[in-house]
Amino acid sequence: MSVSNTEGELPQLAAVIPERVVSRTVDRGFGFKPARITRHTAAFMCAGKAEYAFGRRAGERITFLTGDILWMPAGTWREASFLADSSRFFSVQFRTSSDAAWGGGFCARLMRGPVIVQAANPGYVEGLFRRLHRLRGHPGGSAYLEIQGLLLQILAAVAQAFEQKGVSPHVLYRIHAVEEYILNHFDDPSLSVARLAERTGWSIKHFIACFKAVTGQTPVAYLRRVRINHALDLLAQDDLSVQEVAWLVGYKDPAYFSRIFRRTVGYPPSQAYGQKKKGAST
Repeated sequence: MSVSNTEGELPQLAAVIPERVVSRTVDRGFGFKPARITRHTAAFMCAGKAEYAFGRRAGERITFLTGDILWMPAGTWREASFLADSSRFFSVQFRTSSDAAWGGGFCARLMRGPVIVQAANPGYVEGLFRRLHRLRGHPGGSAYLEIQGLLLQILAAVAQAFEQKGVSPHVLYRIHAVEEYILNHFDDPSLSVARLAERTGWSIKHFIACFKAVTGQTPVAYLRRVRINHALDLLAQDDLSVQEVAWLVGYKDPAYFSRIFRRTVGYPPSQAYGQKKKGAST
């Protein structure tokens, strides 16, 4: 079966190959002497404070604080000193099968130099590192695949934080709350941009601008994607008609739902429904 993708092809990234995962607590005065790291490194500061300087000449010092993610590509010259008692951090070192396969955009920028950014969701990012640390040394293909997935999620968190750099914590908090509201109420046909804006206390225009700055898409596009993704799950798993699926994901008009579905996915919901039924009989 061929499925067209009306939103463009997904990027193909090189495989990540984990090498070392560290969980460490250090005291004030601990540091790293100037050295060139040989592996891509991502770190998360659970609690504490450090100062990093990059490059052979160790110029401007950059603060690495609680909730921050530090990214350093292989070849980075760095030195560091820790400025708080009992600073706790995770770090992971890895290489890739081919840096050339990382393509353009943010992935290409990752390879240009170090980045320190505030995690959009620090608890989530810390959880990724904790799970990665627990899996270190586990044999078997399933653990290795999960480790690769965790590494990619950590890199995605770096990308998200980088893209949201300059967005205030207040705005992030409100937009994340709206995202959660959409996920819990997408099946309500009366859900509208005006209603979502009311939850923030902002004007509709300001709300749309902030939502796009945080998520990279408009509230309408975000809601549509949530509804269509849920519709795909329903069509694949449940013995429901297209009309029933439309109602369950918040569309009162099945014909309008079908148009939106086809425009988003590339084929009509009736085709997805027919494929499901055909597959069940073989």
